Amino acid sequence: AAPAGAAPLDEYLVEVDPNQAALVAELDRLVRAAAPALDVAVKYRMLTYALGRNWWRWVVAIGVTKQAVNLRFLYGTRLDAGQGVLRPGSSHLATLDLAPGPPLDIDLVTRLVREAVDRHPAFLAAERGARG
Repeated sequence: AAPAGAAPLDEYLVEVDPNQAALVAELDRLVRAAAPALDVAVKYRMLTYALGRNWWRWVVAIGVTKQAVNLRFLYGTRLDAGQGVLRPGSSHLATLDLAPGPPLDIDLVTRLVREAVDRHPAFLAAERGARG
C-alpha cells in the first residue's frame, strides 16, 4: 500500500505491473502538462482526472489491464482528435490502448486531452439537455 498522503500517481502505481509503471507515469505527466487545471485522484480503480473535482463526470483516466495501459476519455466517442484512433467502449466512452515499449505519440495524447477538457462543459450541457 502507498503511504498515507501519497500523491495519486504513487498511490496508483502500487497496484500496477512494474512493466507498465513507466508508461502510466509518462501518461500522467502528459495529461497534467496538457491540462494543468485537472484535479487527479484514484477513482474507479483508475488514475482519474476531473474538472472541479467532479469525479462522477470525469474527463480522462488512466487504467491498466494485463494487455495494455488504457487512456480513457469519458466522452471519447465525441472527440474529433479521437476519430480512427480511439476504441469505442460505450455510447460515450472511448479508449486509447497503449502497450509498453513503442514510443508514445505525445502530440496525439496532448491533442486528445486538450480537446476533452475544452469540450467537456459542452458535453455536460448536452447531456443535461438530453435528460431535461
